[in-house]
Amino acid sequence: MLKKLSFGVILLACLVSCKSDTAYNYSQDIAAKENSLGTEITSINEKVTAFRALEQWDSIARVGERMEGLVGAILKEVKDKPAPNVEEGQNFKDACVRYFEYRKNIYTGYKNYGRATTPGDRAAELEKMVSVENGMQAEIDNIQSAQNKFAKANGFRIEGK
Repeated sequence: MLKKLSFGVILLACLVSCKSDTAYNYSQDIAAKENSLGTEITSINEKVTAFRALEQWDSIARVGERMEGLVGAILKEVKDKPAPNVEEGQNFKDACVRYFEYRKNIYTGYKNYGRATTPGDRAAELEKMVSVENGMQAEIDNIQSAQNKFAKANGFRIEGK
């Protein structure tokens, strides 16, 4: 009887550990995808500022389209990969999809801004861009909250916290 009970406890511990590893690895994969954009984001912001000062609208459109593609590819990967079958797995995946969709919208705005053909159209696109960028912190807060719930539900700590 004691051997059966011990085996059951060990089996349960292994299952919990495996689910925790699955959740942790999924979280790390998402973090790696976001981190891969870091230098690109910094670079595009500097480029857009310079291109705007020189009124090089087509260059703004090109870098916006490039970033839209990079983020779009990450978004597709996130959408295509099933959520881990763990607590809060689907909720975290949904938050990740929303986050990357939002980030992609920022670069769609850059592209549209650069492609605008009149000063009035450009001003309207700039207003949309500013509105979207102002909402970015809320999206960051949402994904961090979802990630924290995901980590807590699956027994792992988020690195850097």
